[in-house]
Formats: sequence, structure tokens, C-alpha cells
Amino acid sequence: MRLETHGPTHTDEHSFDIYAAGYTDGEGCWYASPKGGVKVVVWSTFPFVLFNLMDRYGGMLSSRPANPPRWRAAYEWALYGEDAVDFSLRLMPHLHEKRQQAQLLIDIYKSQPRSALRERLINDLRAAKKNCYDPPGGES
Repeated sequence: MRLETHGPTHTDEHSFDIYAAGYTDGEGCWYASPKGGVKVVVWSTFPFVLFNLMDRYGGMLSSRPANPPRWRAAYEWALYGEDAVDFSLRLMPHLHEKRQQAQLLIDIYKSQPRSALRERLINDLRAAKKNCYDPPGGES
């Protein structure tokens, strides 16, 4: 399903990659399991952008109903395995906040299953998600 009139209207691959990197920097997350599975997930209450991501990069889109009812429904787009790695590599030059998470996902995918290196990389990825940033000129 293509809904370009409701989402980004970038016509060339490069500008869409830049847009996708910015969107994923803000709304995405990189995951790895100890058994070796990796995935990239992007959440939104605006499904049209996620439809466009799915159209360009593949993956799966799912939804959760609004709970409580006054909230909007939430949507999740996900890429798994090699697709998640390819997406990360493609967006790497344009990522800022999540560049470290993307690189760690790539390194995890390439490492030996059930190895000490993989375990360390997974722990590094978990730690990267907990980074806190002090506001300029003060303490948080």
C-alpha cells in the first residue's frame, strides 16, 4: 500500500534515506537477542510514514489499538535480521543520535553466536539506550 500523499514525498533514494535516518533517530530503536536475532523498530501514531518506510525498505507493520480509548492507536514498523543490518548500513552516514546503536547491531549480527564478544556487544547496545544527556549549562 503506497500512501505518498500523506507521508514524505521524497522521490530519490538518497533524500528518502536522509529523511528515514532522521525519523529513525527520533522514533526508532535497535534490538538484539542473546540468541542472535536483531531488529530495528520505528513507532508512530501516524501510520503513513511507516507505510512509506515499509514500501522502501521492506519489513512488517503492525498496530495496537488506543488504550485508554482517548489515546491514538500506535503503529510499529520492524525489520529483522539481514534486512535490519542492510537498513542500518544504508542509513549509517545520516544517523546522529542512534548511530552507535546501529553500529552495535551490525557488529552483533556479524559476531559468532553465543560468544563472549556477542554478549559484550549486546550489553553495550543495552547501555547505549540508557545514555542520558545533561542540558547545556546545567545539570539534569
